[in-house]
Amino acid sequence: MLPTTSSLIAMASSGGGGGKNVGHKTITENGYYYASDDGYDGYDIVTVQCPKDPINTTTATFTQNGTYTPPSGYDGYSSFTVAVSGVQPQVKLKAGTTYEQAQALACPAVDEIVEIDGIYYIRKISN
Repeated sequence: MLPTTSSLIAMASSGGGGGKNVGHKTITENGYYYASDDGYDGYDIVTVQCPKDPINTTTATFTQNGTYTPPSGYDGYSSFTVAVSGVQPQVKLKAGTTYEQAQALACPAVDEIVEIDGIYYIRKISN
């Protein structure tokens, strides 16, 4: 699967007045960018076209209490079914999963993201 490309055009003020040397910049990867490196005082248009990191997910059904880690080769679960009553289910995400990746996997209306010892967990919010 090819990564999707997000596009954002940010308009910034040139700092109020003539004599400013401003230019356009297209960003294609994450990083720090300085107008002075391009010979400008600032940018008037910045176009950002950075692909998202692909997240490899799977689905699962859990019928027992416990902490579950995605199978080898997967970053997390795109969905999971919990068929255990009286517990607050949680899914342990693969070590190295970022908070942003955890957000992409969680449903904000019913899930919370918890970090324990550097590992993210997705938990169902208690009613």
